[in-house]
Amino acid sequence: MTAARRKALMYWQRKHDAGEPIILGEMMRVCGFSCRSNAKRTLKDLERHELLNTAAA
Repeated sequence: MTAARRKALMYWQRKHDAGEPIILGEMMRVCGFSCRSNAKRTLKDLERHELLNTAAA
């Protein structure tokens, strides 16, 4: 896992736990993504992972 994806995971968990909306531009800046498509793909992956965990529980 790249450093940006690790940071994105921590960012996503923090925002998700607080119930705050995830802003893609803010996520890009905080996590160090160089392009919007990588940030969007990572966000989709994180959301899909969360849905799978929720469905399994």
